Amino acid sequence: MTESELQQLLAQPPDRSLDALPADIWAGVSQRQRQVRLSRRLLALQSVLLIAVVTASLLEGLHYRQVHSGDVLDIFSPRMALSVSTRLAGLRP
Repeated sequence: MTESELQQLLAQPPDRSLDALPADIWAGVSQRQRQVRLSRRLLALQSVLLIAVVTASLLEGLHYRQVHSGDVLDIFSPRMALSVSTRLAGLRP
C-alpha cells in the first residue's frame, strides 16, 4: 500500500465498533481452553481404555498358554492330538 492509501484508510471511520473486541477475544480464548480440556480428557480416557485392552489381551494370552501348554500345534508333529497315527497308537495327547 502506498502512503496515500494508508492516509485514506485512516481518514475513514471504522466500519464496525471495536468496543466488544476484548470481550470477543476473551470468549474465543475461553472456548479454546474448553476444547483443550475436553481433548485432554478424551486422550486420557482413550489411553486408559487402550491400557485395559492390552492388559486383558496379555492376560488372556497367558491363560491360554497355561491351559494349552501341552498341545502341539505343529502340523508335522508325530504326536498331534487329532492325528490318525496318535489315535491308532492309543496315545493320549
